[in-house]
Amino acid sequence: MTNPRPLLNVSLLIMAAVLAMASAGCRKVENTLYSKYVDIPASGWQQFGSECFNPWPADSSWIGQQVILSLNVRYRSHKPIPPLPVIVLIEDSVRQLRADTLSLRLFDREGAPVAKPYMGVCEIACPLLDKFPLNPGLSVCLVPLAPAKSSEGLLNIGIKLSSNESDPSPFRISF
Repeated sequence: MTNPRPLLNVSLLIMAAVLAMASAGCRKVENTLYSKYVDIPASGWQQFGSECFNPWPADSSWIGQQVILSLNVRYRSHKPIPPLPVIVLIEDSVRQLRADTLSLRLFDREGAPVAKPYMGVCEIACPLLDKFPLNPGLSVCLVPLAPAKSSEGLLNIGIKLSSNESDPSPFRISF
């Protein structure tokens, strides 16, 4: 006659594993629809050297929905950078959404980074467009106006398209 005890133990183990997997499925849903970065050379972001992005979510059901567009910047915390003037051109197939010059302020007046550094790198997100309807043909072009030397210390710039407000950024830009 067989002992039913090992069979019961295996059944309990399987049930515990199923419950663990089911509870692991309850996680925070990421709101990022599109995110892309480009590297900036160590010598700095070349003056008038444009970086253009065509942010588009993988799921086309977002057409016409309200989305948020932000500029993300990663930089070295130990290399103070003066405020960087950058032209921002944003348009879609329907209309021009924004044409502005912004001033990226990555360090305060005392030379401290505006974002908390992690292993010597800071990352900030600045809102460019808040809750606008997503249309096909979205294009974002960024053009630095300062000489490359004044942007030494920049690591990457990128664009993020999200479905709703994520963590509010302490970073502010001026137009």
